[in-house]
Amino acid sequence: CYSSVGRLGGAQEVSIGYGCETEGIISHEVGHSLGLWHEQARPERDKYVNINTANAVEGTEGQFDKMSATDLEDYGLPYDYGSVMHYSSIAFAKNSLSKTVVPIQPQYEHTIGNRVEASFLDFKILNKAYCSGVCTNTLPCQHGGYPDPNACYKCMCPTGLGGTYCDQVEPSSE
Repeated sequence: CYSSVGRLGGAQEVSIGYGCETEGIISHEVGHSLGLWHEQARPERDKYVNINTANAVEGTEGQFDKMSATDLEDYGLPYDYGSVMHYSSIAFAKNSLSKTVVPIQPQYEHTIGNRVEASFLDFKILNKAYCSGVCTNTLPCQHGGYPDPNACYKCMCPTGLGGTYCDQVEPSSE
């Protein structure tokens, strides 16, 4: 499973091999092809996670390198523990008891390493990168929402919120 980060010109190869056929892993690799780096590579990551390269398989320590602020565009968005681009606590670990990525706030230990689907902030950063000029009107999106590039009269809302401006709680599905 791999892809280069960012569009390099021409066709972009995204390798989806055996064991990589889940939506989350495919989203992760497509995220790379669209220019997303690993979340724990952000320059401010030390405020959110501790990296233990001593627990990593020899030769994989470079997987935990931190990017400089000039090399990584975060569009002013906050650190996202739930990003499909974030490594799990045992990524490249010598064994399942040796944690390589440890959230400073322990309640996020089971949030990191999401390989189910892209997070709201994953989509938001891609929209900032690729769709920022689509909606020319200014919408008062609330609670971190952003203009829907396919329908500029409404906002894309975080999970649990709805309404035109993300100002309403979504009704229960039960």
